[in-house]
Amino acid sequence: MKTQNRSHDYKEVKTLKAATAEKAKGETTPTKEETKAETVIVPTAAQRLINAQKFAILGTKFEQLKAKGDALERFILSNDGTREKLTLSNQEGFIFEISNTMTISKVLGVVKEDVNTLIQKAETQIMEFTI
Repeated sequence: MKTQNRSHDYKEVKTLKAATAEKAKGETTPTKEETKAETVIVPTAAQRLINAQKFAILGTKFEQLKAKGDALERFILSNDGTREKLTLSNQEGFIFEISNTMTISKVLGVVKEDVNTLIQKAETQIMEFTI
């Protein structure tokens, strides 16, 4: 199976600062460190389209997690401390129910913390993503 060479997906473009510095030096070749620090990799149109699709996936994930977090918040706010019941079930048909308010509060606290962590992680991925 052949692997695709993706080097054609990006092209190097010198920044204005690098081009000006090179011209001011009188056509001398900049050192490798200067070139490395002052060049920008610009993705091709095809790579930008692929990145846009990936960004859409990240956006969908964030929206779904945010909706779950909102639903959990509404659930927690609606609890009155007397009628809660937590039910767990598996694919084998086994069901476990608990109605202890303190235990349910602890479980909901852990779930809320985990959902908030996932939401923050998804938001960070979106904020750091480059199309």
